[in-house]
Amino acid sequence: YAWNIAMAEFMETVPSLWDVTQQFIRSHRDTVAEHNMLEWLADADSASDSGAYNGCHFWSNFEIVDLSFYRSREYQLFFDYLDRSGGFFYERWGDAPVHSIAASLFLNASQIHYFDDIGYYHPSVITCPADAQTRGRCVCDSAKSFVQNGFCTVRYKQVRQKVLDAQHAAV
Repeated sequence: YAWNIAMAEFMETVPSLWDVTQQFIRSHRDTVAEHNMLEWLADADSASDSGAYNGCHFWSNFEIVDLSFYRSREYQLFFDYLDRSGGFFYERWGDAPVHSIAASLFLNASQIHYFDDIGYYHPSVITCPADAQTRGRCVCDSAKSFVQNGFCTVRYKQVRQKVLDAQHAAV
């Protein structure tokens, strides 16, 4: 799973998504990856299902995914569980938070990649390549690029490094 923009969701559109996700985790603990990124999504220990959802999600305008992930047993169980709850219909749950939660739960941190070297422009969002040399080869106003230093991107990098460090220490 790979992405290049992470931001907070409009929480009004997902009022029960996290509660339903926590219910899923409690009833399907065997689906959660050992070195997951759950801590990126909630103010909680990654081994726990408690904590408030911070709304962070990978923006699906730019994501690269091996489709076997969406076909996996874990994703299918999760999606069906969410679908049965009615949130897609009643609350407008979108693909970005659902994909992000699923990737964070079912993939190990090492399987999620942040493309910080690719710029992206959308009228409401701009992200410039992090590397100055790469940035110089594209049209990108880094003064308007808030994504790299935004809460969700910074938190992702911190949590991912923490998870990878713990994984390597255990080896």
